[in-house]
Amino acid sequence: QSMPISRLHLKTADGIQLIRFEDIIRIEADNKRIKVFVTSSPAPITGIGKMEDIEMQLDPAMFFRCHRSHIVGLQYIEKYTPKGKGCQLVTVNGAIPLAESKASHFKKSILKKI
Repeated sequence: QSMPISRLHLKTADGIQLIRFEDIIRIEADNKRIKVFVTSSPAPITGIGKMEDIEMQLDPAMFFRCHRSHIVGLQYIEKYTPKGKGCQLVTVNGAIPLAESKASHFKKSILKKI
């Protein structure tokens, strides 16, 4: 019986960085660059890859893809604020957008669990 993977494998310039799920506040994509914001460092860990591949590695009970270019660690959401047509999720590390298309799922399913 294998242990569940509880780390994100992020390709970086010099290898593969292993990042514990519980340390991940949020993940942001900018073109092919991935920025992982973690509790242990003020600067994000930067790597390369596709958001889809990153998302597939993560535990859906702990993370939510709230926008095309953002994934948030549920335990780090401190506030949910409607903003115009969309919404924002405020984390310990700044606000990120909640896409309109994801808002109803977030309110119905995710918000109740956190």
